[in-house]
Amino acid sequence: MSAGNSTGRKTQLDKAEREQLEKVVVDLRETVEEEIEYELKHHYGLTEREGGENLSEKEQDTRERLVEAIAHENPGDRSWEWCYKQYVNGVGYTLINRITALRCMEVRGFIEEPVTQIGESGLTPAAEQVVMENPLLDSRDEALVVAYEKECERLSDEVELLFDTDSPYDVIDPEPDTFRDAIARLDDIPEEVWRADDVLGWV
Repeated sequence: MSAGNSTGRKTQLDKAEREQLEKVVVDLRETVEEEIEYELKHHYGLTEREGGENLSEKEQDTRERLVEAIAHENPGDRSWEWCYKQYVNGVGYTLINRITALRCMEVRGFIEEPVTQIGESGLTPAAEQVVMENPLLDSRDEALVVAYEKECERLSDEVELLFDTDSPYDVIDPEPDTFRDAIARLDDIPEEVWRADDVLGWV
């Protein structure tokens, strides 16, 4: 039986819960990193430092920011390929850490309109609000990402290290389909696990 406290809240995950959490998180990171790498490689041509001549002006600007972010991964004498891989890992790591932290805050009632829990409408409560405010969005799934970004911005002053919206890992937004799949996978973890005091440490 997992350890608890006088309020009945779980304080430590047991072995089975840790193993389930690990499986979900590892699968999530692999999926997210594959999608990120696909976008960087096929949309921005970032398997090489030079390039991007065929991109629009806005996309070229994004590519330049991505080049700077990838180069920032270099500890001194590493190849572009090595830095590129580290950057992909960093973007995936950041996204998964953020959505799991958000889920923990949501189940504790710290976030009024959840951004990681999809309801019967097919959207999160926060995304439903985004759709009401921005009826001309390209897609409903885009509202999921917009709501997530708004919550990260709101939290950036309070938890800057995790939700810093100026982070080099924030240059590109998560793809809406990828984001939807990622937050849906969080439902594989029971709510009581997200309430455990040590859950983020295990993540």
